[in-house]
Amino acid sequence: MKNNFFTLCVIVLIITSGCGKKEESKTTAVIDKQTTKITAEELAAAEKAAAVEKAAAEKATAEKDAAKATAKKLAAELAAAEARANKLAEELAAAEKAATVEKAAVEARATELALEKASAKLAAAELAADKSRAKELADELAAAEEAAAKARANKLAAELAEDCQKVYNLSQELYRAGKFIETMEILETTLRMEGCDEVLNSKAFYLIGWNYANDQGKLEKARAMYQRVVDSFSPGLKYVDKAEQRLAGYSLNDLAEAAYDNGRFGAALALREKIVEEIGYDKELKAKNQYLIGYIYQYKLEELDKAKEAYQKVENIHPKSNYIFKAEQKQTTL
Repeated sequence: MKNNFFTLCVIVLIITSGCGKKEESKTTAVIDKQTTKITAEELAAAEKAAAVEKAAAEKATAEKDAAKATAKKLAAELAAAEARANKLAEELAAAEKAATVEKAAVEARATELALEKASAKLAAAELAADKSRAKELADELAAAEEAAAKARANKLAAELAEDCQKVYNLSQELYRAGKFIETMEILETTLRMEGCDEVLNSKAFYLIGWNYANDQGKLEKARAMYQRVVDSFSPGLKYVDKAEQRLAGYSLNDLAEAAYDNGRFGAALALREKIVEEIGYDKELKAKNQYLIGYIYQYKLEELDKAKEAYQKVENIHPKSNYIFKAEQKQTTL
């Protein structure tokens, strides 16, 4: 590049000097010829080099412009990224702040709930204590009411028992006066009275049965009343035991009737004799069986003397028996 520039300078110097010396003409011509040749080549080379350099410069400029554009774009992107980062940082800070506020609110609410739970637990404990106390008071009140009720019941029972005893005593006065129907009515009154104890009521039932059998001669009604005593009152009571004993006589009477119906007259006779001999059976039931002993001797065994003897014993067993008249009638047929 420097040689080309030097040659160009020489050519310009020669042209501008106006050298006209003759002796130098040949030399000048040669030089001009050579210079022209060199100059054109070098000029072309210089132009080419200049073009290349220009192109390089333009390329460099374009690259520089592109780099600037890229840098500008990158700067814009960086600014945008920084803006987004700042925004995200702000959002994060806001979120952290909100989280802090929310955490504080949650902690405050948790504290409130803990206080409420503690208050509820305390209230529950107080309520349990109140309930316990209320139950104690209710139990005390119930006990007091029960005691008062028992006291009233005992007082009433005593009054009723006294009344029941008075009614019973009246029945016995009527009985001793020979008023058997009135006695029955009075005894039945005690059965309808509330508060009469088992001992008195069982005795009243029993005496009604006894009255049916031995004063009125109604053996089936008597048997039903004795059964009622056994069914209605506690085992072991005096008149329950006596009623069971009376019922045993009726059961033997059933066996005697069954034996008679089956033609077993000897067995029937033995059973009826056992009823007559047994203590604790109704006198009317005994009188009936004594009469039937005579009947068996008269009509089945045809032992008339024994039949007559049997008929005569009926009145001795029970002077008020309905079978006395029947026995007397049978004796007239012997």
